[in-house]
Amino acid sequence: YLSCYAAFYEGNPEAAKKTAEVYTEHRVPRWRARFVEIIAQAKQIAGAATVAEVKPGEDTENQREKEHELIAAGEPVVDLKVEGGEVKVNYRNVTDATVNYYTMDLEFLFSTKPFLSGGSARFSIIKPNHSANLKLPKDKDTHSFTLPKEFADQNVLVEIVAGGSRAAQPYFANTLKVTVAENYGRIEVREAKSGKPVPRAYVKVYSRNGAGVPVFYKDGYTDLRGKFDYTSLSTNALEGTNRFALLVMSEDHGSLVKEAAPPVR
Repeated sequence: YLSCYAAFYEGNPEAAKKTAEVYTEHRVPRWRARFVEIIAQAKQIAGAATVAEVKPGEDTENQREKEHELIAAGEPVVDLKVEGGEVKVNYRNVTDATVNYYTMDLEFLFSTKPFLSGGSARFSIIKPNHSANLKLPKDKDTHSFTLPKEFADQNVLVEIVAGGSRAAQPYFANTLKVTVAENYGRIEVREAKSGKPVPRAYVKVYSRNGAGVPVFYKDGYTDLRGKFDYTSLSTNALEGTNRFALLVMSEDHGSLVKEAAPPVR
């Protein structure tokens, strides 16, 4: 059993599985169950969708853990990622979903709640601009589709709801490539295709302290190199800041929001 444990620790689940297979008929039920569980965990690491079976006579801790695993394995789960005009959905135990689209006035939204990673809760009382039913294939766990044309050039929050589970991600229509150097508190804005610097892009910065309160920090424009220092101030406002939210806006190239950790001091 310790050899199996060591194999897992070393990142070698196949070795743990091979060792455990020798003891699946162990004369002590408790140890037999543990070796069977090792095999199941190794298969899960390898990508197999296995769920441990709860058996009578097992110790209470093992039974409780397996019962929780069975419950979790049966729960509906949905997640999504929006990138390059494509929506990729990861899911489990669902076949029907609803996709909601909320267009965003990004500057207004950012000024009211700058940390957009908070999800879709703020949109829960707003009627979506558009909703669509989505069928998810039963024999798969991922599904992709193209963002509707009417939202391809807009800033939009895409939300998916299925079986009591929901996930959301903002999509920013832009042609910007924004690089954040967190250790130095610098942001660099370039055109996505040409790689040329984008000067005079407007940058609005909010900070969040340990209590989770967002406050306006500073704003300004990128220089001729497309760079902007988003942390330097003549005050000590940087102290106590644990997160930055950055709104970048260009008249010709669109807008987006980035988050960054403060420089290590």
